[in-house]
Amino acid sequence: MEIKKNENIFDRFVKMLIGGIVLFFAFYLPLHLIFVVILLFAALWLIVTGLLGYCPLYNLLGINTHK
Repeated sequence: MEIKKNENIFDRFVKMLIGGIVLFFAFYLPLHLIFVVILLFAALWLIVTGLLGYCPLYNLLGINTHK
């Protein structure tokens, strides 16, 4: 099964960049464990959807920037 891409290259780049910044903050800011876990999940979501070029939330909302 092939995943149909719904993000353009700019969206993917920005998501991966923000995901990397969030990942950095999760490890280097003195935060409570629950906030670190939330930041790690957010970073993982942004990086994985950026790498795949497919975002389930975009699909749910009917957004397609990959044209």
